[in-house]
Amino acid sequence: MHYMDNANYEDIRTIIRQNTNKQVYSSSQSIIVRHQQGIGFYGLYSNTQQSALSSCINARGNTTVTPSQFHHNRWQYDIDPARIALWLIGRREIWDHRRLCVYLSIPLTHSTSEEANRILESAWLSWYAWWRHKFLGEMASK
Repeated sequence: MHYMDNANYEDIRTIIRQNTNKQVYSSSQSIIVRHQQGIGFYGLYSNTQQSALSSCINARGNTTVTPSQFHHNRWQYDIDPARIALWLIGRREIWDHRRLCVYLSIPLTHSTSEEANRILESAWLSWYAWWRHKFLGEMASK
């Protein structure tokens, strides 16, 4: 888990590489992006040694994997009359770039990538619920 608060939203691969020093896939390998209703997007990918799941839990709105999802989320949740009013009087930034970037992985020593992905997705649902609650609770007090 890595907390980020900047406007530069890179591809999830870049975020993982820069913040964990892990290279779990090549830049040409595709990420399978999935959507979970009420949560948002997450990415799955595998190599011969492990499967991994990544996503970013945003302070507002849904989880995202790609820069375009993140920017769409910002436009959808940051541009509202109350937030604009606070921005106009200098009490709040108009864009909220805070996010928790998640990287979960599991070795493929005793399972296939499909089995590992099911385990990762199950873990992701409970991980998201716990962290989203903590993240929102912390942010509400600020």
